Amino acid sequence: MTQPTPHDTHGGPAQPKPRRLMRLAKWGLALTVLFVALLMFAGFVYEQFALARIATDYPPPGELVDVEGRQIHMHVQGHGSPTVIFEAGLGEFSLSWHHVAAEVAKSTQVITYDRAGLGWSDPAPAPRDSDAVVQDLHAALQARGITGPLVLVGHSIGGVHVRMFSYRYPEEVKGIVLVDSSHEEQWETFPPAVREQFEQVQEMLDLFSQTARFGLVRLLDSDEENDDSNIPKSIRNTQTALSARHSQLTAVAKEMAALLTSMRQTADAAIPWGDLPLEVLSAGKPMETTGEADPMEISQIWEKLQRDLASRSTQSKHQTLEDAGHFIQNDRPDVVIDAILRVVEQAKNDPPPNAK
Repeated sequence: MTQPTPHDTHGGPAQPKPRRLMRLAKWGLALTVLFVALLMFAGFVYEQFALARIATDYPPPGELVDVEGRQIHMHVQGHGSPTVIFEAGLGEFSLSWHHVAAEVAKSTQVITYDRAGLGWSDPAPAPRDSDAVVQDLHAALQARGITGPLVLVGHSIGGVHVRMFSYRYPEEVKGIVLVDSSHEEQWETFPPAVREQFEQVQEMLDLFSQTARFGLVRLLDSDEENDDSNIPKSIRNTQTALSARHSQLTAVAKEMAALLTSMRQTADAAIPWGDLPLEVLSAGKPMETTGEADPMEISQIWEKLQRDLASRSTQSKHQTLEDAGHFIQNDRPDVVIDAILRVVEQAKNDPPPNAK
């Protein structure tokens, strides 16, 4: 008859000692941590090589202007007066206007630029609210020797920034074009589902800005997923390469965190525009939403807010483009170009409102 072993006095299968289990668990945890650390290190190295390649393959098309020890990228094209300043939407930079700026530059001087941390501009400390954006832009224009007259063109949140600029420096601004501009009262007007969606996007941005250090965003953000036939491949490749950087995503997260502050600042600073030349272009396609938000309801609210923006000048024109989405400058660049040139002509012929 088989005798039980010393480790099995009850005749059952032998059981490992608790100490051995603890050692195995510790080794398993250590190996997991080591594996994750190696992956992170490999991702970090991959991202550093990618950043070095980007610096070589995608140089800035414009010049770098010093603002308080930081470099702000400005691309000046064309000649003449007034100077048209383009302000991009949230997360976008100077290339957002590639369809439009070169055409307008055939008639007058234009400037596309990158806000702090976006495109080819150096990052800046938080917060990145509208006041900070306007101060940076004005300082960069002064450093470049440009004092006006100006025509401001703003897309999405860029529309909030150009309105703030016009309130801070009314003597320099002779016309405004708003391209599906954000409205300072939109968050109070939209249903709660939209606010919840906004908060979710903000959380995702915070996560992406951290994982971008290790190349994860670049690996996931493929050119195929961002295929837009309206955007030339060379432009799309540049946007994809620059937008996956930690610095870019951190700047976007800072701007998004300051979004409500920017809108309050603009609402508090608002002054009448009188008969300042103004064109308002609105997207007619229903907005893309998730969750419980009703796209048609959002579009109706948006249209009402756009009409309110157009009502702020006695010399305004409002167009709703049924065949265009939020990026009207991509879907209908011809309409955006025509609107800008009309305001440029009005600005040439009309003195500023405070001079009348």
